[in-house]
Amino acid sequence: MASFDNAGDVVFVRQSRFPEPDWPQSLVVDDRDNLFVAGGIVEEATGATGQDGVTPIWRTYLTKYDRMGNEVWTIWSGGGGPNWIVDLVTDHFGNVIMAGQYSGGVRLRRTQCPAGP
Repeated sequence: MASFDNAGDVVFVRQSRFPEPDWPQSLVVDDRDNLFVAGGIVEEATGATGQDGVTPIWRTYLTKYDRMGNEVWTIWSGGGGPNWIVDLVTDHFGNVIMAGQYSGGVRLRRTQCPAGP
């Protein structure tokens, strides 16, 4: 993810901190210039019952960044089937509403990120 000012100069460049490749699906900026990015991750779980001995674990994530691109928190979930967040909106109260596809129950876990430099 990269942010540019109106002159085209780079403000920040950030990579997700997930060990697996991730696919951002949606991005929204709220009234306070916080940035929310949502998408999916596919992990491989060995020893399970996949065709090649590997079964994918599908996870979704929602990450909040401040206006300078510092990660504030990440919420993620996982499940056995395809799970994807495909759209985000924010309301005037600062809430984030997300929509997508989940297989099975939705279990959300929050990761608080340490303060940046």
